[in-house]
Amino acid sequence: MEAIITARQGAGMCQVASNEVMIVGGFNGKFLSDYYIIGCDEDTGQPARLKKFENNTMQNNQTLFPFQVPTVGDSVKGEAYSIDWQNMTLYHYSNNQWKYKMHVK
Repeated sequence: MEAIITARQGAGMCQVASNEVMIVGGFNGKFLSDYYIIGCDEDTGQPARLKKFENNTMQNNQTLFPFQVPTVGDSVKGEAYSIDWQNMTLYHYSNNQWKYKMHVK
């Protein structure tokens, strides 16, 4: 494994590929902007690799806090959607980037 996941609460998680799971956002004393992709061995299903990404594509250094909200992934398209309750905004993940979609309040 290439990275270690920082402890957090209120993170979102979804499947983004047939062998990949994403953990995004959360809180550990501050709201977090990073996300992780866990790649699994296709034969055993065991975690095989872990990569950390900084979410530099968010506007104004926004974070994603999907506490008690489904983060929904499409493993065929490699996309995901999640809502940040702190800012009441919907975000879309595609092409390795999280981007603002709309305000939900």
